[in-house]
Amino acid sequence: MSDQNDLFKKITAYEDNELSPEDKKLFEKNLKTNKKLATTWQLSREVDKAIGNPKALQMEALLQDMGNEFGAKYTATQKKTIPSRRIRPFYALAIAASFALLISVGWWQWGQTNSPNAQALYANAYEPYTAASTIRSTNTDLINPLAEGQQKYLAGDYAATLTLLSPLVNDKNLAPEDLITAQFYQGLAYLATNQHSLAETALTTVGQETGHSYTQQAQWYLALIALKKEDIVQTKNWLQAVIETTANGKYAKQAGALLKELE
Repeated sequence: MSDQNDLFKKITAYEDNELSPEDKKLFEKNLKTNKKLATTWQLSREVDKAIGNPKALQMEALLQDMGNEFGAKYTATQKKTIPSRRIRPFYALAIAASFALLISVGWWQWGQTNSPNAQALYANAYEPYTAASTIRSTNTDLINPLAEGQQKYLAGDYAATLTLLSPLVNDKNLAPEDLITAQFYQGLAYLATNQHSLAETALTTVGQETGHSYTQQAQWYLALIALKKEDIVQTKNWLQAVIETTANGKYAKQAGALLKELE
């Protein structure tokens, strides 16, 4: 039982963003390989949703009323027929409440048929971006922070990435190509630090570009952000955009595979 409690504590810490970057990476790695952790994660999310689901709560209240009525009638009947074995109203209520909770969870799950486990899919699909080629520094003071910011991201120093790139995205003197690059890596750094709304804002600008070298990558990570938010419709839209941007390559294959998972 203590092992199960430890798993729930780790899950809660992860969901509340209380883990260090290293522990967060370890948790997400374990989520892919530890079946017990993955099962507990899914159970935790389903129970949380079931308890707060309005239809489930309505069903639970209805069944509790039915159980109370049944318990009263059953107790009265038992008093007349077998007094020594009568069931106390408290037990009838407890049975009714337990039955109601089980049914309410089942009712919610029935209404969520074929709903994918978005968080597990996200944990399995997300990995930090890796540049296809070496980033070279330039000699101009304006562009040096851009190259350094990219290098900091690839080294896993996301705070330094944001420090270097955030001023650049507001620099009107920055060339359009360099601005898109700065926005792309800024969005990736936001995503890596669980700042999903800021990441979405930065990456959307890049994902809507036509023919840019970072367009497809931005669309892929936008799909993952939507998945993290459990917006399945938007996730599918961005995944389809990834495939339409370039039908071949790493991200198109990943998008196609994730689409199948969401069917």
